[in-house]
Amino acid sequence: MINRLTDRRRGVTLVELLVSLVIMAIIGTALTRMTMSQARFFSQFAAKRGARSATRGAMGMMLADLRMVDPTSGIELASSTSIQVKAPYAFGIACHTTGTTTYISLFPTDSAMYAGATFSGYAWRDSTSGNYVYDTVATVAAGTTSNCTPDSVTVLTGRARVVAVTSSLAAPPIGAPVFLYQKLRYSIAASSAVPGSLGIWRTVVATNATEEVVAPFKNPSSFRFYVLNRDTAQTPVPTLNQIRGFEISLTGASQNNIEGRTSGDSEQVTTAVFLKNRPD
Repeated sequence: MINRLTDRRRGVTLVELLVSLVIMAIIGTALTRMTMSQARFFSQFAAKRGARSATRGAMGMMLADLRMVDPTSGIELASSTSIQVKAPYAFGIACHTTGTTTYISLFPTDSAMYAGATFSGYAWRDSTSGNYVYDTVATVAAGTTSNCTPDSVTVLTGRARVVAVTSSLAAPPIGAPVFLYQKLRYSIAASSAVPGSLGIWRTVVATNATEEVVAPFKNPSSFRFYVLNRDTAQTPVPTLNQIRGFEISLTGASQNNIEGRTSGDSEQVTTAVFLKNRPD
């Protein structure tokens, strides 16, 4: 007796098998291409983000140091790859003078910034000329609020502090605006952290302590200069007291190659910083 149920069972024909394989191959190829495309996209996105973060990190640090530099005497050296400035890190007023010692009541400032700075000198504003007089031979020590009482200067409460500056040069008049500064040099030079690329180096001139703060970058990366009565930055280095700002152009580079390529990505960022908001 023939089992009709069993007799109705049929296998897959060769044609059906081949059609199924072709369809699976098409779907598999499409999925593979989509996966590779997504991997390449995310790799490129990560590379561009890494390049952009390097430039933003460098810009943030330099702008914080440069934006308050005095335009008349605050710049010491300048080139397309290096600038050296007297960067203020604390402001206050002269509250009392005793012989060669001037006591300064400082306004509240960021404690980490103050502790991390290296004193190179101080400057006080001449009320007659409006310019700052720089004293590079001074030394600084901690003072007390009582040092300001002889001239009836009230010290701000909170995080304010009093410092004693000793110098053989002329002392500022009582009430004159004063700032403490450190000498800093920013340079674009070969990176040690990422060989074959460029890095931003920050040097504290007083101690010659140099550190590579951000990398990697590649050319073109440079400093350009805004001068008085001009709206665009120039490449030639002008007379230092004619500089009213810097144009910082950095080309950040990613450390990893993009998926499917033999190189990474780059991102160029250009920004301007004007010294003490000096626009003219």
